[in-house]
Amino acid sequence: MRALREARELLRQGRIGPAIVEARNALEQIRSAYRTLRLFNAGKTKSPKDRTPDERWAFMVEDLFSTMNAAGHNGEVTKDCAFTREDGEMLIATTAGMLKRLPADSTVR
Repeated sequence: MRALREARELLRQGRIGPAIVEARNALEQIRSAYRTLRLFNAGKTKSPKDRTPDERWAFMVEDLFSTMNAAGHNGEVTKDCAFTREDGEMLIATTAGMLKRLPADSTVR
């Protein structure tokens, strides 16, 4: 995926924040394919032990997306948020791992 390649290139250039934002753009494909926001909202009212596997997956995706949002926003909560190169590597690698699941999952439309 182009956005993930761009994220890796930005990270190589030392542009950590923009790299994370680009990885977040790549994650949008996962959010859309699995409808994770809907599943996340449905699972919020449940105890973690009572969540379905799909809801648990949605929580991972949505939490990753939320974490990466801090790289692109300077709001009151995120204004002091600073990511290291290692953070960028981890967030990009996690996104890549999630994207690898997509073509292997026959249940996704």
